[in-house]
Amino acid sequence: MRRTSTGLLVLVLALAGGVFSNEWFGHAGHTDGLTLKLDARKTSLRVGEETDVRLVLKNEGRRSVRLVEPGDGSESGWRTPVVAWSIIKDDPAAPHPPEPFRGVRARECGNVGGLRWGEVFSLAPGETKELWQWGAFLPRFEEPGVYRVVFLYANRPSMSWVSEQGRPLVFNNPFEMWRVRHSTEATAVSNELVFTVRD
Repeated sequence: MRRTSTGLLVLVLALAGGVFSNEWFGHAGHTDGLTLKLDARKTSLRVGEETDVRLVLKNEGRRSVRLVEPGDGSESGWRTPVVAWSIIKDDPAAPHPPEPFRGVRARECGNVGGLRWGEVFSLAPGETKELWQWGAFLPRFEEPGVYRVVFLYANRPSMSWVSEQGRPLVFNNPFEMWRVRHSTEATAVSNELVFTVRD
């Protein structure tokens, strides 16, 4: 009876280890297989008009990856992932940057929300993830013109989480932060959309 119980315990632990090793210890390293799709409800706008946009990450690689959803401070380089809009006005030849900026940027509010449970996620090959809340952050166009727009995403697991003054960001979920540190380094630049803005 004791041997049977011991064998059953070993089997359960082995199965659990197989599940959690992939979810908690896997997916580290780097991937070039991440793509980012940008769509907009409309691309012909009036000055100052808002439009709904949609951002979808897709894992085009051959193995699963672990990534981090953008959060408060991502747009300023205070935490991973770093995200940015590249907006080029009235210049059809100017190139977009290959990745978001490095370093940190100033912002009006010196406080950020902490990392929450569920902000780290996994994508198997072929799976997608919508960055739904970031579609609302496309800046309004305040002048007429033709604007070429892309969205940039970079997950940098080892970067320091600090403010512009160099102060470390606190109050993060420690288990989720552990998963951030063991997530997959990846950069994705969306397809380009062209917005025509009129008075």
